[in-house]
Amino acid sequence: MSNPIQQAALKACRHFMVPIARFLLRNGIGYREFAEISKLAFVQVASDEYGIRGRKTNMSRVAIMTGLTRKEVRKVRDRLSGRDWALDTSLSRPGVVLSHWAQDPEFLTKGGKPKALRFSEDRADRPSIERLVKKHAGDIPPGAMLKELERAECVTKDSRGRWKLIKREFSPGGTDTFLVQRFGECIHDLANTMSYNMSLAPGEPRLFEFRAWNDAVPPTALLPLREFVAKQGYDYLQAVDDLLGASETDPDASKEARRCGVGVYYFEGPRLNQFAQ
Repeated sequence: MSNPIQQAALKACRHFMVPIARFLLRNGIGYREFAEISKLAFVQVASDEYGIRGRKTNMSRVAIMTGLTRKEVRKVRDRLSGRDWALDTSLSRPGVVLSHWAQDPEFLTKGGKPKALRFSEDRADRPSIERLVKKHAGDIPPGAMLKELERAECVTKDSRGRWKLIKREFSPGGTDTFLVQRFGECIHDLANTMSYNMSLAPGEPRLFEFRAWNDAVPPTALLPLREFVAKQGYDYLQAVDDLLGASETDPDASKEARRCGVGVYYFEGPRLNQFAQ
């Protein structure tokens, strides 16, 4: 392959595939399953984004673009149309509950801080965990939700039997279904932003995406750096979360409502030129 852009793209793909492969193998998924999912992605993008006048791309062109046969393209399209590939939105509900606990006036003190909540209250006008979950998490059982929030160390129980919010980012330890889906969401969001920015003509407004890094940081400086990023990043994301909450609309009432957000992450590892070529 003589095209330098294609060569660079393949090297970049091989590089970002390493953590993807690590994620898949850790969850018991091998190359064959991944290859099948890759077919779905290639056919979906070629079909949906390269058509003419808003129509799906015809099968012959999809086959040419993806390198698959027309028979394979037809099979993959049947799989895409006949199965629900949407992410499980119920897995993100703990984060929604935590966010509203810190933003919904009903669950805030006069000073704007999240109230300590009992699990249930005998008065309808008093906020509680049950009321919070029913209001912002639909049909999820409040008891099950509280167990998840406690497991993720987002809440703690005080001496009066009330639950206090101590962390509004839902990120449980270990590996579970939520974290597996979150991996896909985060990679998807970052890759979408970078792909969008690369498609723009010069001068068109870009979506925010920047990094700060250095290839020669001594190990003794890593812990203070991690702590600094964790503190500053968490404070920044709380401010963003408040702004997003203040801008929220009813998605059922507004067909133009969009999904948007900001991600901040810390990375650490060998220098790039230390990876095998």
